[in-house]
Amino acid sequence: MLAAGTAIAALVQQSTSEAAMTRLAFPLAVTLALIGAAPAIAQDEPPLLARQACFAVSTDQLEDLDEVVVEGAKLPSVMCGGQNLVTIAATRGSPAMLDYLAEAGVDLNLKDGEGYTPVMRALEQGRVDNALKLRDLGASLEGVTDDGYTVRVLAEVAGLDDFGPEPPGQGIQLSPEAANDILLKAAELGDTQSVRLALESGADVSAKASNGWTPVMVAALAGRADIVALLAERGALGPSDEPLDKVGDHVDAIVAALVGKGNGDPAAIDAILTTIIRHKDVSADNDYYRAVAARQGHYLELIDHYFPASDLPPLELDLPLITANDRDSWAKVQRALADKGLYQGTIDGTPGLGTFSALVGYLAPFEELLLRRSITAMQRTQNLRRATGSASSRGYGSFRLRDDEAFGQIRMKAGNAIGAGYFGRLNRFSTKRTLQFGYFDPTTTADAPVIEGQQGLAEDDTIMRRLELKIAGGEFVIIREPETTQAMLFSYDGAGPKIFRWKEINEPLSEVPLPGANLMDKVEPLGSYSIILNATEPEPDGNP
Repeated sequence: MLAAGTAIAALVQQSTSEAAMTRLAFPLAVTLALIGAAPAIAQDEPPLLARQACFAVSTDQLEDLDEVVVEGAKLPSVMCGGQNLVTIAATRGSPAMLDYLAEAGVDLNLKDGEGYTPVMRALEQGRVDNALKLRDLGASLEGVTDDGYTVRVLAEVAGLDDFGPEPPGQGIQLSPEAANDILLKAAELGDTQSVRLALESGADVSAKASNGWTPVMVAALAGRADIVALLAERGALGPSDEPLDKVGDHVDAIVAALVGKGNGDPAAIDAILTTIIRHKDVSADNDYYRAVAARQGHYLELIDHYFPASDLPPLELDLPLITANDRDSWAKVQRALADKGLYQGTIDGTPGLGTFSALVGYLAPFEELLLRRSITAMQRTQNLRRATGSASSRGYGSFRLRDDEAFGQIRMKAGNAIGAGYFGRLNRFSTKRTLQFGYFDPTTTADAPVIEGQQGLAEDDTIMRRLELKIAGGEFVIIREPETTQAMLFSYDGAGPKIFRWKEINEPLSEVPLPGANLMDKVEPLGSYSIILNATEPEPDGNP
């Protein structure tokens, strides 16, 4: 876990503390180099031979140890940082090394400064092979550590059943610290029984190791999907509207899961992310999670499914839209179009055919861009619905399905204020199918899209496109049919709407529809998630 934690720290370019992991985490030293610096040795033992013996045992070098014995080292008297050689071999050596030391007369039951015997240390570090060897060599399985562990408890955490005597009394009595340590280690090992034991013994579901990691983070890193689900049920993820616990500024349970990659099991990473997202709204950090997932080499499908991009860029409309229906407003529109080289007429504030023609030219490249982004909004919000089981996500978007339409939108949200964003809607009325799309800008219109398009197939499968823009206190509408393009302005004043119409014959609509036209065929059968947009798995019918 230390190596993975260090990798995450490097990933986010965050310096890590020098605090050690909890005692039940894997050892921090690669060898016992500290022993060479200041070994605690018997008074009569030559320091050099003692250091050589400690190093040979910690690196599991039997031949080197034998040479030290030949040179005169008395192994039963050698101490390495407060531990005898059997304790060192129990965690760092092999069963063969333990055989050698037992034959040499080294004490198999000597307790260290925390009350741990060699067999206890072997079990603590998950060295089941050495624990079994020590038992076969006659090591005692009795006793309790200073912090309340028995051999049987440590064995259960390491995955051994019926190892050591049953504890006296009605059950195992653990201190809160011991219960927390068991929880952290069992979460890493995926030992569900020991996780339950620790929780029943009073462990804190949000306990923290000395480096700040919580049990759910440890389990997520190790790919223990069942443990993550169990801990989430017990409240380990906290309230749904609060952020996940973090180590430093960046590392949380999701980052741990992404780095751990389900311990090589794609189903595990899917299950872990699904559990976390169902319990928490993590959308505010999606951009960061996308970056972490990409760096870790996760598939784009997984990234888009669990962490849809937080927003789509604003539509780059740069006409003076927030204006009244008067000559000054239209003069501003004409001037803006003239600056773009689209309007050649007189800037007189009177909209006519020249102004309409310039507006048609200006809006042409926006139509396909708007449709593409609106479809993306639908896809993202549908994926969010499928991932979270919720019709909407705070600050993100929503997706709903009704008898005759599928609707999805992504609009940014700050508090209770709805911001800018895109929407898409698939409709089916009788035999006519339409795909609507648009863009909201609350600085221009409060509840209506500032620009909205529609692409439809009539009963005879002819294509029709419509685009509406809110401008100068009215609506500018472009309607394209196979043989005709029309532009109309609906402007409003005290006398009611004024309609200007512009027709241009012999400008046929392209037979190739805009992207997304194929989606119009996916509205049937109605009410099924599997036929909307990019869904790949059938999901239950129903309306949120």
